Amino acid sequence: LSMSSQAEWVPRVRDYHKEASESVLASTVVETHPLYVEPQEVDTLSATLEKTGKQQKVFDPLASPSNNFSATTFDPLLGEYQVRGVTSGKFEQKEPEVDDYPSWELKKADVLTTYTTNKTIPVPSFVQGVKPVSAVPVDRVKDRLEQLDQDDDDGEMLQLTQKEYQRHIERKREALIQAWNGEKRVRALKIAIKCAKLLGNTFEVVQFYPSKFVLVTEILDTFGDLVFERIKERSTVYDDDIPIPLRDDFRCEDVADTAKETCKNWFFKIASIRELIPRILVEMSIIKSYRFLENDTFPQMFTRINAMIRGIADPLVAMYCRVYLARKGREVMRYQKKNYLLTGFDDFLLHLKLFKTQLAPHIAERGVTLPEYYDLFTPAMEYILECLAYEDDPSMLKGILTKYKDCENGVLLKAILHSFPPKATAKYALQFVKFIQTVDREEAAPITLYRTLGLNLGLAEPPYDSRLKILNQVWKHVTEEKDLQKYMETAEVWIQYPVTLLTMKETNILLQDILAHVSPDKKYFEYQALLQSIMNKVLSGANSDFNSIFAMSNFLPFLDLFRGDTQTEVNKALLETFTKSPGQISDMVTINTMFSVAKNVHDSITAMSFDDQKREIGVLIKAFLNKLSFGKELDKQLNFYVEARRAFSNLDTVKVALVKAVCTLAVQTIKAHKLTKEISAFLRACIAYAFITIPAIESEFERLYLYVWGGEVALLSQSLPQADEMFKSAINLIQEVPMQVEQREGKWVGTSSLMSEFIQLFVSVLVSVPGHPSHGPFYLLEALLKVVKVWSWDSKSTGKVQTYVNVIKLLAANYQKQLPFKWEGVDSNDLLYGSTQKHLEDIQNLITKLIREINLELDGMSQSQAVSKQEQGAVIFELVTTTLVAAQQTPECLQFVLSLIQRLNKAEQGPKHLPSLLAIAQASKITEPAVLKKLQEETQIKVAW
Repeated sequence: LSMSSQAEWVPRVRDYHKEASESVLASTVVETHPLYVEPQEVDTLSATLEKTGKQQKVFDPLASPSNNFSATTFDPLLGEYQVRGVTSGKFEQKEPEVDDYPSWELKKADVLTTYTTNKTIPVPSFVQGVKPVSAVPVDRVKDRLEQLDQDDDDGEMLQLTQKEYQRHIERKREALIQAWNGEKRVRALKIAIKCAKLLGNTFEVVQFYPSKFVLVTEILDTFGDLVFERIKERSTVYDDDIPIPLRDDFRCEDVADTAKETCKNWFFKIASIRELIPRILVEMSIIKSYRFLENDTFPQMFTRINAMIRGIADPLVAMYCRVYLARKGREVMRYQKKNYLLTGFDDFLLHLKLFKTQLAPHIAERGVTLPEYYDLFTPAMEYILECLAYEDDPSMLKGILTKYKDCENGVLLKAILHSFPPKATAKYALQFVKFIQTVDREEAAPITLYRTLGLNLGLAEPPYDSRLKILNQVWKHVTEEKDLQKYMETAEVWIQYPVTLLTMKETNILLQDILAHVSPDKKYFEYQALLQSIMNKVLSGANSDFNSIFAMSNFLPFLDLFRGDTQTEVNKALLETFTKSPGQISDMVTINTMFSVAKNVHDSITAMSFDDQKREIGVLIKAFLNKLSFGKELDKQLNFYVEARRAFSNLDTVKVALVKAVCTLAVQTIKAHKLTKEISAFLRACIAYAFITIPAIESEFERLYLYVWGGEVALLSQSLPQADEMFKSAINLIQEVPMQVEQREGKWVGTSSLMSEFIQLFVSVLVSVPGHPSHGPFYLLEALLKVVKVWSWDSKSTGKVQTYVNVIKLLAANYQKQLPFKWEGVDSNDLLYGSTQKHLEDIQNLITKLIREINLELDGMSQSQAVSKQEQGAVIFELVTTTLVAAQQTPECLQFVLSLIQRLNKAEQGPKHLPSLLAIAQASKITEPAVLKKLQEETQIKVAW
């Protein structure tokens, strides 16, 4: 170690251009990519058989059955296990892979929240009288029929609130399940019947009827499922005491006779119910059990029940019975013909025609107005129409509209628009517009129907030749709407139509109409959310681009309507659209407008703003700045950056972007102009802007890199005083960098590695920076070394040694007669000081000091063991390779290299790095034979060890 501490590390003379040309590898023109592999089909199984000489048929478990077996070969894993009494017939029901059939389950929650009441709801308590126990044996079947025929006391009439009513019905459901599990089948049936009776009462609290239907049919569904599973269980057969249940896709031939008898008994019991409504509802609840008796007779069954529903006089009860029938149709025949749905819909239309005439007294008795009564039918109409619209049959909507002509009603029209797919309604959009124009306002508000139609046209395109006509027909009625809230809700939907399907001319007209409605008395304050939605649709439209948006005469007046937080969100959206537009913007009106928009977004930042919000806004404003172009007006662009610095002072991201933008402007100016007096003054102004702005940035490392970048721009501008100030500021700032910094996730990380990376960049820039006439050629480098020596490096880091190694590389480059690169128009040290003896001695002295410091640091690492052995090995390897490449191969250098190899071995990193060092030495043409021999011997010994 004493020899290495006194070793003389002398840089060798190099010809960088020659080394670069010699290191270029020979190139060859190729037709295919070197990593491309020609695909080859390899049959591994066949290849194996050919190799072994065996040609027998081998079963491949991953191949298709047709490749493995002949048609007559039996596969026990593919065949079906045949059970006695169970045939292989399939229940004819072809289901698609995705079940997109309209589901009532999706409507239940909406119905329960929409159709509510504050009134009390009368409901019987269902307290059944206690029948005395008879000791005389009786016929069980006869006794059950007598029980069913008895008109039990319903108990007292309870007055319940809506929540109490829901809990009461749920208790009835639990009682039904409890009775069933207790083998009290008739008791369970009677609960189902009594609950079904509740749906026949529409005299009291009719507003709650749709919700009542949801609650009661839950009980009926439960009853139907219990009956079905009971009968299916009775079809279980046994094979050696092993139960074989009836499979799901059974046919009636697969059902045991006892199960069929049980099924018939249930339908006989239900048929004996005297009242029509509970008889229909309870039969529908168990209708899927018909599968146990007959095959493929559901169409006839549904037609019969439809005819029975005609006997229900109350149109509301009849309509919801049809909904229950449609629900059951979904379970058993959803993919068959929908004749029963069309028949039920026709029957409803007959009722609908009578609402204003013969049924008017009936509606008045329920204490509701005609529009309120219409509304009770909405969920039912929509569900039946959705079932009819399933599978998007084009002829279905045409047929429904033909039926509608005979019974024009706004509520029905609204249900049609809600239920059919947008693609279908868009095809008949013009016809819908004509229907809406004739709607009675007592039935439905036309403005609401226009809005619903607009929602459909926002999802599907109408015929091309009728698009403009549709908008004209609709808007001449919408613009006359007196209710501003409804007008704005409709305008918010319809603005999508011209933006997507027409041109900005029509969009501009709609904006003008909206302005005319909301501007008087500053009514726009009340509709900020709707106005924001309109703006977002204009900005994100398929045919929208920023230039066409700004070209609209009503766009800027519309933009002025926004206030407060809404204004900030709209401006964010506008900035985002601006940044996504192609090309750059040079129009000053647009630039000034967007500058005001960006300033508004920036000013929304407060002390309570989250970091994510600041980052989002910073990215938007940064992208905005990058989109601007001032052409040849350099002073105007610099003045804009000065104004932007004052306007966006709260965001580090933007200040960094401004410094980079000014530096980029300076570089582009240098490329495009000669360095005249005026251009030089402009460049100095750019550098001064950067020098003034950088200290206002919070991040120390952002400032460090910007100082170095600014110094490089100053060198390009041939402004050496400004370059010196930039570099000196960077050196002074290093002392202020803390040992740890907080990252985005709130974690604290050490800065030693970051500092090492920065100094490596800084040193590479200083290679060709000229010295100072008074302070010497390396006054910046010496100042940097002083700071590096006293900076608080992490005890686990090798950054300090890595920095010293990088400085040695810099000094080795300055030892040459010609530097590897220079700044145009700037005399570097190779010209200022040449290869004078004093200059070379100064370099040698600095290197000697650095070698001494490196040895001391390596000694400290070895003793403290704070630095990992891998890290020690990496930095020693870097120093050895630098020495082999850049130092003169002298005996003293050999001793120094061998001492470093000893350190590698001591750190247990010799086997990892020594082969690489040997390869580098052998490949190096400047390595002295003696040095190479010694290194080879040492390397072989250590590797062998």
